[in-house]
Amino acid sequence: MPEETFVIAGASLAGAKAAETLREEGFTGSVVLIGAEDDRPYERPPLSKGVLLGSDEPGSAYVHEPGWYDQHQVDLRLGETVTSLDRAGHTVGLAGGATVGYDKLLIATGAAPRRLDVPGGDLNGVHYLRTLGDSQRLQAALKPGGRVVVVGAGWIGLEAAAAARHYGCEVTVVEPETGALQRSVGPEVGLYFAGLHRRHGVTFAFGEGVTEFSGHGDQVGQVVTSAGRQLPADVVIVGVGVAPNSAFAAQAGLDVSNGIEVDAALRSSDADIFAAGDVAFFDSPVLR
Repeated sequence: MPEETFVIAGASLAGAKAAETLREEGFTGSVVLIGAEDDRPYERPPLSKGVLLGSDEPGSAYVHEPGWYDQHQVDLRLGETVTSLDRAGHTVGLAGGATVGYDKLLIATGAAPRRLDVPGGDLNGVHYLRTLGDSQRLQAALKPGGRVVVVGAGWIGLEAAAAARHYGCEVTVVEPETGALQRSVGPEVGLYFAGLHRRHGVTFAFGEGVTEFSGHGDQVGQVVTSAGRQLPADVVIVGVGVAPNSAFAAQAGLDVSNGIEVDAALRSSDADIFAAGDVAFFDSPVLR
């Protein structure tokens, strides 16, 4: 019998670790790891921590050394985006028009930052933090004395605010909720972290959203809040959550809600397709 082909859509931490585990567990078939970015798989948490702060080299975030994929016969295809799924034909379609066949498929396409749909959202100086390139561009933009407005007091927003203060910027965090980290840890813990950031010079505007970014030419210069305040900004960092990259899975008829629905074995509604990482939705009876 011909050897099986295991395709992994998404050269993420989950995708890279899945390829590693397949080889460690003795899978001898073809492993194809497809990633939309040009960088080999890396971990994302350092992007808003050590890499952004400059205390860690960007290379420290990579999951494997450059030669690991060839050494373990993993066909790593970078700069390729999976855009479609043919379940009957057992193929995935790529943005360039090519198709890749699979016997088993793992979808590990992660999530994308939610975008603010407000006037001026496409101005230069408005940053989102998800990729290694995003982190490097943001680090280059943070200058001593710069005026930074962070939109969102979640984990990404607070970590970005801390980094901006590290570089000597004036920082204001705009958050429509009544406190920091409301949706992740609740008011008590959020109050503690807001106090910690205040002691390091961060100003908060709770209970306010953003209605507009404005500027001079194509460069942001101001953030207008729902309270009518006009906050000067040389740099804006938006951290208002993420949405799973599950559109092609939904179009193919997989069960998708807040991500691709999976069971305890990470199996989707199709027995030959699995999902892992930020794109997967597992309804835990304990954690929900």
